[in-house]
Amino acid sequence: MHGIYITAVITTAFSAALLGWLGFFRAQHDLRPALLTAFLIVLPLQPLFFYLIRLPFHELMKQWFAGNKPLLGFLTTFYAPLTEEPAKLIPLLIPFMRRRITRENLASFAVMLGLGFGIGEMWMVAHEIAKAPQFQNLAWYDFMGYLNERFMVCIFHASFTAFALLFMRKKFWLGFLIALSLHYTLNFPIYLKALDAFGLGKTAWDGILALFLLGTFLGMGTVLGKLAAGGRTIAQMVYGEAKCPDCGKIYPRPMFRAINLGLQRYERCPYCGKWHMTTRYKPAPAGQSPDSENQ
Repeated sequence: MHGIYITAVITTAFSAALLGWLGFFRAQHDLRPALLTAFLIVLPLQPLFFYLIRLPFHELMKQWFAGNKPLLGFLTTFYAPLTEEPAKLIPLLIPFMRRRITRENLASFAVMLGLGFGIGEMWMVAHEIAKAPQFQNLAWYDFMGYLNERFMVCIFHASFTAFALLFMRKKFWLGFLIALSLHYTLNFPIYLKALDAFGLGKTAWDGILALFLLGTFLGMGTVLGKLAAGGRTIAQMVYGEAKCPDCGKIYPRPMFRAINLGLQRYERCPYCGKWHMTTRYKPAPAGQSPDSENQ
């Protein structure tokens, strides 16, 4: 097996584990079928749009601008935003999917759409790398740059889509244009590096691009995290809430003033002041009595 495919498996597992927890496993159970459906719909769309739309369109553009390669090169910078951002929103064409997305859960949908689209893209990239002769004799661990880049791309796809979903009910085109603009802004320095703009040289552009990608990754990750948190603290996102077995009140579980014991924690209720063992509080569905573990 080609080394890139081994790295692709590791990258897929890592991305799915981390982003799957953020977008799928933290979501309410009744929302998970819609999230899984959205993920599965977009999973093959990146390679499909690339091979069936983007490449044929590029061949057409090469015929139109055969005598003006600089202009053709500039126009190619629009390909990715104009094909990928619409593709990720195709699940919105399904009425039941569109109805399920709310301000409170849009981050979960954005993450699953970005993850599905990103995984499809990472395997397309792996396939292209495997065909290149210069990569034939490399071991899987020689592609660690691929792992980092592809994971970051999943975050980028999710965060761009989040803006479109944020404006889905009102001013959808504004959110869509923000997603397009962010995607284009992310890709444009790569085009400048290829041109060696301003004559800075490859080394300088490598450093600039690395810092730019890291800064964008942290910024987009922060935006996505804030949308996912919905005003909650990091502790609330990770540990959730607990129901005090003594006073019966529900409270956000503390991050540090507790002892983790597997699925249970020994912690102090901020209302009655008593220490006790708790599990994560799960609100009972409407019309049902609470689970005994929440008592």
